[in-house]
Amino acid sequence: MLSILLAFSAQTAPLPTADLDAALNCAAAIRASETAPTLETAIPSMYFGMLATSLDKAEGAFAERLVQASGKILAASRTVRNAPTVIAECRKRFPRAWATAARLPQDSYERGILCTFVAGGYSGIAQETGRASGDTREGTRVSARIAFYSSLISDAEYNAHGVRTTNDIGAEFGRVMTASLTHGNLRALFNACEAAYPR
Repeated sequence: MLSILLAFSAQTAPLPTADLDAALNCAAAIRASETAPTLETAIPSMYFGMLATSLDKAEGAFAERLVQASGKILAASRTVRNAPTVIAECRKRFPRAWATAARLPQDSYERGILCTFVAGGYSGIAQETGRASGDTREGTRVSARIAFYSSLISDAEYNAHGVRTTNDIGAEFGRVMTASLTHGNLRALFNACEAAYPR
């Protein structure tokens, strides 16, 4: 753990070559730059946390490993130097973390399950940052759509894709969230889902 913290504290541009190390550095730099959590920082921070989790081939469910990665990022953020310089490099290398537009899969199942999981993830971030800022409008807007997105995939469709148990759901969550990184960040994806499934 000490070697990881030293690597973070000594980090200056350019970023490490390995995407896993770069993602962790980016997330830590964003956390270090925060005075209070906002959507503008939480969205790219989550993107990098998910990217690091997807690249780390450790055993365990994706959700559990994401929590572990978040703990490492928080610890490392306390020793980051030159955060603005690091973030500028992150923007160049991983523009999707900050992008406002995203594309959805063409396949109906893949699109539906992506929007289901994205809605849940984005809702959590929007509500958390809303509580911190006192502006709960976005969290309220997104949470009101959770039931709709949860209904996009029927039990029959889940079964047809081999998703039958809680463990299957966990594995599918990891697969879909990993795939989502090639499409966009959670906020951009949620907005794309809103356009694809109008009220």
